[in-house]
Amino acid sequence: MEESRRSLWTDYVSMKALYSWLPDEEKLVSDIGISMEDAKKISDEKVSGLNLEGMEMTASEYAVEMGGHSGIPRPEDLKNVGYCFHYTRKLNGIPITYTTERGGFKENANSEIKPWCYEALDIYVTKDGIDTVSFLNQYEIGETKVDNLELMPFSEIMAIYEKMMTIQNADVLTDKRGSGEDVGAPMEARTYRIDRIVFGYSRIYDPKAGDSAGLLVPVWDFFGEYENDFGEGEKTGGTLVREEYNSFLTINAVDGTVVNRESGY
Repeated sequence: MEESRRSLWTDYVSMKALYSWLPDEEKLVSDIGISMEDAKKISDEKVSGLNLEGMEMTASEYAVEMGGHSGIPRPEDLKNVGYCFHYTRKLNGIPITYTTERGGFKENANSEIKPWCYEALDIYVTKDGIDTVSFLNQYEIGETKVDNLELMPFSEIMAIYEKMMTIQNADVLTDKRGSGEDVGAPMEARTYRIDRIVFGYSRIYDPKAGDSAGLLVPVWDFFGEYENDFGEGEKTGGTLVREEYNSFLTINAVDGTVVNRESGY
């Protein structure tokens, strides 16, 4: 008897970049069989019934449901297509910015720090209605700590961005072949093109003080695409990478510190 396999929803864009056999966007929309606007109405109605303070849809994308598999996905593993609606809180008129990063990163397996992932409410809708509701790490909204925060001038935020992006990407341009690691030739350059800068909240916490409480702080997030250049000698040439909701850098709008979204602080 064959063991049952679990299906999993994931975003269409990243899967299409990996597996060309997935339908193109025009056919995907036709296969979904319901408009995004109508699907959003169904999703919003579901979320309204959950009675969660300030929860609003802040991001949406096409999604594909893949059947469980032990290797590379095949065309027969595509089980369904639909939309995913991502919801975050909107508090004091400012939304928590949605990113694909779930948080909870541990620096090493022996770390005593307990990881704390971000709150995430995702609704998957198909032509048949709500397919899946995923709600993880629910926040309990507390009191406002500080009113009328003074934000750094945006010109200073941009100066921090330019400096920290260079520092943050120094490692990917470093040749590690002499260190004995199983790595190939490094890329010669990485070029970022930022086309969306978003102001919103991000949750941070102090892991040394415990994982039971955190703060929502105003931050700037930088989104866009990047291109890797491996040089003229490489057949791969330049590769353009775009992840719509992957924040390249998160900067605290109050003090200019860089927030590591993987760890949450």
